[in-house]
Amino acid sequence: MQPPTSSVQAEITIDEDTWIATFRPLPNPRLAVGESATWAIDYEFNPHETADRAFIAAISPHRIWTIVETDDGNGEVILSGFHWVNRRAYLITEMPWEEGKEYVIPYFVVEDDDLGS
Repeated sequence: MQPPTSSVQAEITIDEDTWIATFRPLPNPRLAVGESATWAIDYEFNPHETADRAFIAAISPHRIWTIVETDDGNGEVILSGFHWVNRRAYLITEMPWEEGKEYVIPYFVVEDDDLGS
């Protein structure tokens, strides 16, 4: 039996400005009138809830991104696709990411100086 293969053929790291210009994140469509615009889709989003599941199901999966906490806990990155582990929030972009590529965007990084090192 062959071991399973990953569908990710390339991991691509780009900066936040390039990500914004290339994929064009959309404002959160669930904000109430008068709320400040943000890209993040509810930090309390729960894919086990019917309404939340229906909301995400209506969007192309290649337009969904996830803000995740890094494994070392010293920052956050934006990853292409729908992730659950270490998730902080979801984002939706106008332009889709490409199949076979995993995009990594440093989003919030804690510098050593900030840690008191």
